[in-house]
Amino acid sequence: MPLANRLRALHAQSGQFLGARRISVPERHAGDASNSGWLVLGEPDARLGVEMPPHTKVAPKPGQLVLFSSWTWHGTRPFAEGERVYGAVGI
Repeated sequence: MPLANRLRALHAQSGQFLGARRISVPERHAGDASNSGWLVLGEPDARLGVEMPPHTKVAPKPGQLVLFSSWTWHGTRPFAEGERVYGAVGI
């Protein structure tokens, strides 16, 4: 997987929890990977050189709210095309 598609975030100073609400997701296309747009939790950033699979994967659904610990590595698998809109919050 290219490095640009494996960058992950970690926000330990944002509070106890983070939330990501999917407002809209693009339509799936024939060329999309099966995990396009999935939120992945627990997979470290590729720049660390640590290969660990995510412990949780969440399929994209409009209107969905996902809450998780702020210290958890998190990121989103890319879509082949289209635009996704998210709202994020630290609690």
